[in-house]
Amino acid sequence: MRQVRITDPAPLGATIYAIRAGAGCVVGWVQAGAGGSPQVVGRLPGGTCLPE
Repeated sequence: MRQVRITDPAPLGATIYAIRAGAGCVVGWVQAGAGGSPQVVGRLPGGTCLPE
């Protein structure tokens, strides 16, 4: 979990989270009064869910 960066699939000012789930990841975001629907996505080439 970390603050959103300009390259993340979430609005600036939000907190993004990613959880490994099998061969993929569950990625979502939260912000005061709002939140994005979690999405199931594949892992990045290095095996992580979000860029470092």
